[in-house]
Amino acid sequence: MMDTSIKVHACCRFGGPVADCGLDLYSKGVRARDVAKIVAKVGDFTSRVLCYPPESKYRPVTHVDAQFSLPWTIAVAISKGKTGPGEFTEDALGDREVLELADKITWEVDPEAEAVYPKYYPATVVVTLNDGREVVSHVDYPKGDPENPVSIDEIVKKFHSLTEKYFAADRRASIVDAIKRLDEAADVAKIADLLR
Repeated sequence: MMDTSIKVHACCRFGGPVADCGLDLYSKGVRARDVAKIVAKVGDFTSRVLCYPPESKYRPVTHVDAQFSLPWTIAVAISKGKTGPGEFTEDALGDREVLELADKITWEVDPEAEAVYPKYYPATVVVTLNDGREVVSHVDYPKGDPENPVSIDEIVKKFHSLTEKYFAADRRASIVDAIKRLDEAADVAKIADLLR
């Protein structure tokens, strides 16, 4: 169980590395309005899954189109600073800022990524800003893989984002507390009761 990956983004797992890069670029101060162009360097398999056919990748129609789109994933990460379920809903797909940024994104097959696939599938995202500066982000393993583990605080944050529509805050807090003390539990049925 310690080698289990935890998916932190609401997109295809092969989109995880580019989502991580997009969020890293956002944390470095990159904003959609300042971007002249973006080049994503990925392996061939990733490009085939997330970049073709280009029509549905640049203009996703369904949430599944968005989840399997490299341009959408990078653009939404940089535009919104998050990649949760709300960023991949059909209601979100008309967001002008995200679509305009997606149009500035191209991709290329990276020989270095090809050399390590399928052991892992890295991504490099290079942003050229309007003032000519370049900002680069690189990820070998997507956040949540055992090699790039997610913290307990990040897991709890994801839990809250996925369950706030269904459970009140005090109930969610009880669930989190019970799970954090799972190794002390005399009866796991009590934890199951909290989830009903």
